[in-house]
Amino acid sequence: MLTVDKIFGDPRDFPIDVPESNVIRTKFLDFWKYYNKLVKLLISRRNLTSNVQHTNVNPKEARELQPRLTISSTTRIPDRATGWIPFAFVKGLMILHQKRIHVILSTSGPPSNHIIGWALHKLSGVPWIADYRDPWYSNVLTRQIKELDHFEKWLEMFIIRDACLITTVSDGTRGNLSKFHGRNVEVVTNGFDPDDYIGILSPDRNGQLIITYTGSIDPVYRDPSMLFEAVASLKKRKVISSGDFGLRFYGSAEPWITRLSVDYGIEDLVVDGGIVSRSKSIECQATATAVLVIDTFGTKDTSENLPTKLFDYIGLKRPVLAVAPHDSQIDKFLRFTYAGTVCSSVSEIENILEDWISQFENSGKITFDGNPDRIKMYTREMQTEKMATLLNRALTASPHRP
Repeated sequence: MLTVDKIFGDPRDFPIDVPESNVIRTKFLDFWKYYNKLVKLLISRRNLTSNVQHTNVNPKEARELQPRLTISSTTRIPDRATGWIPFAFVKGLMILHQKRIHVILSTSGPPSNHIIGWALHKLSGVPWIADYRDPWYSNVLTRQIKELDHFEKWLEMFIIRDACLITTVSDGTRGNLSKFHGRNVEVVTNGFDPDDYIGILSPDRNGQLIITYTGSIDPVYRDPSMLFEAVASLKKRKVISSGDFGLRFYGSAEPWITRLSVDYGIEDLVVDGGIVSRSKSIECQATATAVLVIDTFGTKDTSENLPTKLFDYIGLKRPVLAVAPHDSQIDKFLRFTYAGTVCSSVSEIENILEDWISQFENSGKITFDGNPDRIKMYTREMQTEKMATLLNRALTASPHRP
């Protein structure tokens, strides 16, 4: 496994399923960070950053300004990990020379991984599989300015056409990728490992119904406003109070979450726990009464994916409240597994929360109705079995030079 040693200050605490002796880590040149500091300095001198930083600005409007104000829209081709490409490429050549490698698999994001996989494939002849966990060109969360948008579209099509196989993590993304590249795409979803939950605490019995969200949050593409409006209505009707109900957010320190909760008058019910480790994230999910997913409305590309957190949620057997469009991939997944409910309006959220509050008052918990046999299909063991089959197919179909 070829990976980066340290990037963007992220903690290295995710589980690794191969021996550490087989993990090769390389340096990373984060020129993005230094250039972005320069851009921010220039912008501040022109008094442009006030549009984004002032608390009286709608966070959605601020988010829409970012493509014009950050380096991600001016020099990012294809992503922040571009500075890793030369280090990974050189180390990858060394690995190919020293070891008997049968198949190369690159997984993105970041898309830089695909550029590395492609380059190593072209020089070695070893068959290469391109795995998508997130879209590349069509990812609205990492959009480019118009001048670079067309180039990135061409770049993805040029690179991926040499992959012997394309894989992704959801049926919705498969459809988009298949149409974009004009070829078949296989699905290997994310999964959960039951061993990750050994020794995890049971839900807290302090009398509070706690709903927890883990992962990144965004004022445009993962907007909690609809949920906050429903909670504010329940508080106003005295159905809930800070003593018996709480919303917890973990995964990103976002001051606008607190400001938004103040705007809705529910600041006493909302906690922004900031960035936590992988193990702490699992613990926060496990001690919750129910768990939360927030998906995109009105943007088809993002609603076609399945958030990784969903698989942790069903592995922990916590009821899922998904604020998402009906007939989205999340909706289909939850209806298939019976693991939760999708709400696409304030009234729907209020109704499900009132039902849960009633259950919790009577029994101290909320019933999890997930289908065990269907949930078992999404264990990492089952999904790894699928990937192993695809790796064998790639090796058989694409014999390569020694």
